[in-house]
Amino acid sequence: MPNPYLPNWEYIPDGEPRVFGERVYIYGSHDRVDSEYFCDYKLKVWSASIIPTVEMTSLGFSQSLNPYAATPADTACVLKGGALITELDLFTRIITNVTDGCVMGWKYYDFGKDYTNEDILFAAKLLPRGCHGRIRICIDNETEEIGSVEFFHNSTEVKGKVKNVTGRHAVYLIAESGYTTWAKDSNHSI
Repeated sequence: MPNPYLPNWEYIPDGEPRVFGERVYIYGSHDRVDSEYFCDYKLKVWSASIIPTVEMTSLGFSQSLNPYAATPADTACVLKGGALITELDLFTRIITNVTDGCVMGWKYYDFGKDYTNEDILFAAKLLPRGCHGRIRICIDNETEEIGSVEFFHNSTEVKGKVKNVTGRHAVYLIAESGYTTWAKDSNHSI
């Protein structure tokens, strides 16, 4: 049986995890398969941090995303409902398998301070595959909707005004359509 927490090529038959400080260490038993001698294998030690995992964001080395510049689809850090990032060509990655209720999210945009109280223009490129639907634009908790845009079977770009927001927020796009899968069911017959 392969070990459950090390690479398949690693052989530590009786790994004994030990915690020192903020790392867990796995020391092997030194045994070798079908060996006639004890400890004839070099000592293998694996370690990993036990510090709690951090929140996944779209930031990379940036302090925040710019809401007034194009954001690549492949920086989405939240994909729910079956959506996934696919490489279209060498330089283009898109979100595919978008179905009704799918959530795509980016963390965190800094909208700064705005005293004009004017709406913000939202724009997105699409490949709707013959479907019609709506994209809800939400912030922070996926339920605070700031606007929505409708797309049609031939839409390649959508634009719409959304409520003015200030400060730092996660932005979520939630797909809504009458179809169960936008690409697969767009060719069904009645």
